[in-house]
Amino acid sequence: MNDINLSNLLIVGVLGGAAAWLSRSRGRYQSRSATARWCGPAEQQRAARSARTQRKLRAKNKVSLSICAEGQDVSVPSAERGVLVMGQPGSGKTYSVIDPLVRSALRQGFPVVLYDFKYPTQTRRVLAYARHLGYQTQVFAPGFEESCVFNPLDLLSSSDDSETARQLAEVLNRNFKLASQKSGEDPFFGPAGDQLAEAALLTAKGSPYPDLMMVQSLLSLDQLPERLLQATHLSSWVRASYGQFLSTASSEKTAASIVATASALFTRFLKPQIARSFVGTSGLDYNLEGKKLLVLGIDRQRRDVVLPLVATLLHMLIQHNTHAHRRDPLVLALDELPTLYLPALVNWLNENREDGLVSILGLQNLAQLERTYGKETSQAIFGACATKFLFNPGEKDSAEYVSQMLGQESILQRALSRSYSKGGASHSYSETEKTRPLLEAAALLKLQQGN
Repeated sequence: MNDINLSNLLIVGVLGGAAAWLSRSRGRYQSRSATARWCGPAEQQRAARSARTQRKLRAKNKVSLSICAEGQDVSVPSAERGVLVMGQPGSGKTYSVIDPLVRSALRQGFPVVLYDFKYPTQTRRVLAYARHLGYQTQVFAPGFEESCVFNPLDLLSSSDDSETARQLAEVLNRNFKLASQKSGEDPFFGPAGDQLAEAALLTAKGSPYPDLMMVQSLLSLDQLPERLLQATHLSSWVRASYGQFLSTASSEKTAASIVATASALFTRFLKPQIARSFVGTSGLDYNLEGKKLLVLGIDRQRRDVVLPLVATLLHMLIQHNTHAHRRDPLVLALDELPTLYLPALVNWLNENREDGLVSILGLQNLAQLERTYGKETSQAIFGACATKFLFNPGEKDSAEYVSQMLGQESILQRALSRSYSKGGASHSYSETEKTRPLLEAAALLKLQQGN
């Protein structure tokens, strides 16, 4: 009987001790007020498993890329949700992340659009590898002999395609201002100039010479309002596009100002080295499927002319290729993103990932992005990218923003206290919970190249 009682007491004691330990442990974890932490082996293994599954599946809206360097393989699952790489010049963001991700896409046979702001620097590292893998390669780099021809008017389905003409005019206008470092526009003459540019694009599309030089020739005609009023061959849709301009025909100064605003979009193209890249029939293959690599290169000495053309082509290409009927992903690599203004970029990130668009965006810091897109749109771009590679941004506000985004972690500090009495010395321990940033802004600003 005594043995049974002892056994029962022992069991009760063990259960009581276990309950006390569990209660203490549960209370310790529940009391923590900050939950940020770095990922561990479990998260890394989960990402690797997800990446392997997506590579086997090869769905257009479940894309896995990887970074292979020095024997290590960093998996980037669900790349279609957007990848953002931020770091100051020389931090290693292109060499360490963007180039390896592009090579990963090429190894899987995905079509790729590569924006090379420092052409041909990045192209040299990618083009030969793509050809080795059996890719068809195209280069549009106005000012360089190897550039193929892109005629923006070929994107218009007809001389009545006013919607596409409006997009062309707006993207050209905004990127001209960005390239020339101009901000703001007249609230009347700016939109009126875009409207006239749209109408001139439609008129040129219906002419025997549908190109931008024809557009400039139309806008250079003297007495343009009177000529348009007498032009009976224009369709009702084209005439409607001229409506606002024709309403100012009675005011010669107003009409001249609108013409000057619209003409400024096209005057810069009248240079022999540039004109050969956009006059004539387009040599670009607009349907980007299978093993195709398109490089968009910038001649920085002519950036004020070249950037608007490249931005326009890029905008129209993505609009044309992202649709529900795509069969494979389309990888878009945009290093130095703030040098371009893409009006639909936020929509691409949030809506077109289901259509197979995989965006890899590179920038130096948030301040640079805000100068091009504004604060609210910049935050939308930053937030829409699910995967972020963060290098030293070289700028305090960006570092603080990242630090706040990552949150705070809880730490337990154990303190030893000693007390002395007549009976001798006694020791006691106490634990205090404190919080601190998971990554301090100062620590981010101290990162060296490649970290």
